[in-house]
Parts: sequence; C-alpha cells; structure tokens
Amino acid sequence: VNTGNVGLLNLQVADDLVDNSRQVLTCQPVPEGTTLPVGGSTTCTGGYVVTQDDLNRGTSLVNTATVTTTNFGPLSSSAVTRIQQN
Repeated sequence: VNTGNVGLLNLQVADDLVDNSRQVLTCQPVPEGTTLPVGGSTTCTGGYVVTQDDLNRGTSLVNTATVTTTNFGPLSSSAVTRIQQN
C-alpha cells in the first residue's frame, strides 16, 4: 500500500527468481510502468519451478523482490522457503 502523500511514478518490480527463470511477473490492478496512487496497492505474481540443483544444495530457497519508482526506491523484501526432496 502506498502510505505516502504522492503517487509512486513508473512502478518497476524485479524478482530474482522469476526474472532469472525467464518467467513473467504480472502486477494487478496497477501494472508495472504506471503510477501507484496514494492509498493504492497492487499484487505481483510470477512463477518459479524448483530445480534439481536447488534440491541438491540442501538449503532453503531465498526469493527477493525489489521495487523501484522514478521518485523513490529501491526497496527490497525477501522470503525464505524450506525445500526438501522426498
């Protein structure tokens, strides 16, 4: 949610796993390249398929998304997911 007092211009979202796996990241209802208005929010979704190399490492999968705008940024957030091979 844009809790500031100005719109966030030219919203850009990068996701290290989605971008590196050549998947599409889609943001709705406010798409990338547009302005996130004051009080507005958007949700971005994308996909990543866990690889055998990911499993072989035996570590958690760390995903980081970074938001930049013309007037602010970058701001990043990460999530950690434990993966295991059965």
